[in-house]
Amino acid sequence: MIMTSQENRIPNEREFKVILEDIHSQFRAFGEELISVNRRLDRMEGDIHELKSDVSLLKSDIIVVKMVLKTVATKDDLLVINRRLTALENN
Repeated sequence: MIMTSQENRIPNEREFKVILEDIHSQFRAFGEELISVNRRLDRMEGDIHELKSDVSLLKSDIIVVKMVLKTVATKDDLLVINRRLTALENN
């Protein structure tokens, strides 16, 4: 790309101050938004901790449910028992 003399010149003090003010303004806006993001993250941190506790509790409950399910009769088991009872009643 060929640079023109306009692009190649050094800004004067007034232009430099305007550029600095613009950069300062952009940094201020960025900083304010960063504060907002940090506040939202802080609020989320409590929610995440609560969710972790809930998941741990659910995992424990699932272990118990799995153990109980091993002791519960299946549909096939109940059909066999029903047939045996029917046979006993008919005797």
